[in-house]
Amino acid sequence: MKHGVLVEDLREFKHLWEEAGVFQVLQESGELFFVPSNWHHQVHNLETTISINHNFVNASNAHLVWDLLKSRLVDIKKTLEGVVGFTKEELIEQYQVN
Repeated sequence: MKHGVLVEDLREFKHLWEEAGVFQVLQESGELFFVPSNWHHQVHNLETTISINHNFVNASNAHLVWDLLKSRLVDIKKTLEGVVGFTKEELIEQYQVN
């Protein structure tokens, strides 16, 4: 990270991995991998993949999430404009959630 900006593709900087303490994990089918709070990470899928992940807010990052939400309020409102007023059934149909 330089000046608060994360690199788009960490693989472009393999020559710096050892110095930065980067490590690589190959996750096999059916395996679970836990990434602790505040760990910078990137995921690169090697084949067609279904990713089920859970991001959460806890004591270590609640203030950061709140600051981000406040700073992005206009963007969030714009994103939600298209679904305001949807019924539960319409949301399920729109996002194919069941």
